Amino acid sequence: MKFLTTVSVFSLFVINVSFGQMPSEHIYKVVEELPSYSDCEGYADRNKKQSCSDQKVNEYIYKNLKYPAIARENGVQGSVQVSFIVEKDGSTSNHKIIRNIGAACGDEAVRLIQKMEKWSPAKNRGKAVRCELKQVVRFEIPVLVDQRIESEPNVESSSPNPPTSLPKKNEIFRIVEDMPRFPGCEEEEDIRERKDCSTKKQLKYVYGELKYPTEAKKNGIEGTVVVTYVVEKDGSITGAKIIRDVEMGCGDEALRIVNTMPNWIPGKQRGKAVRVQFNLPIRFQFDGGPEHYEKRKKRLRKERAERAERKRRKKLKENRN
Repeated sequence: MKFLTTVSVFSLFVINVSFGQMPSEHIYKVVEELPSYSDCEGYADRNKKQSCSDQKVNEYIYKNLKYPAIARENGVQGSVQVSFIVEKDGSTSNHKIIRNIGAACGDEAVRLIQKMEKWSPAKNRGKAVRCELKQVVRFEIPVLVDQRIESEPNVESSSPNPPTSLPKKNEIFRIVEDMPRFPGCEEEEDIRERKDCSTKKQLKYVYGELKYPTEAKKNGIEGTVVVTYVVEKDGSITGAKIIRDVEMGCGDEALRIVNTMPNWIPGKQRGKAVRVQFNLPIRFQFDGGPEHYEKRKKRLRKERAERAERKRRKKLKENRN
């Protein structure tokens, strides 16, 4: 995850306002037909059209996002929300930060919205109108996890493409022809839609079950825990262990969530159920806004100062000896 997993999360929404006789330059927040982005006009069904637009916006943002250096250096992560108007000609205007996490992240979110290609405008009674939208941009420092696994001498290493050989008895795969899925999406016929549905259900389960450790929350501890586990041939979860931890009970909580997950739909190779290993990142973060950011900065400065002081004392002691 990245499931937070990441599992980077996208949101596009409007807020309610009543219809009525409005001037031609009125800015609507509810319309008969929402604005759509980037070649999604071909869909007759409005829900599919909106889904296409959401996906295209998401792809654009995370392809072009440049993580501010100051935010990365200070470990600043979180969500920025920007409001903007889609004009009648599809351009965007009146960009405003309505939720910020500091460290130049708000400016980067606004830059992304300003650089977007033209939208297809919103419509009321078939006529283009001005419409206000709100966009959430998620800033999360990627988790780099070693994807290699230890296996028996005869087990082939993973590759970007699923192996084509028949599975050995207790082989643990990383990639297979039919990957394991979190349960609950078997009714989806399209493979991609089934995968997306499964991912959403897993995220909902993980963050619905997550209980932020009291000590970690009290001390402002945030970060990403990574748990590795094996989805067995019967879909059960085994071998769960922490391969990256933060502090104060976060690792134990992530491990508890993984160990209480329901049985998955097992992975398959050449039509046979096989064992597959997963690495699941679980993000621990609570929203404290700018005050939390300042508190975190002070804590990081204090920690750096303490490390520098310990190093100084150690060097002084060595010189005396």
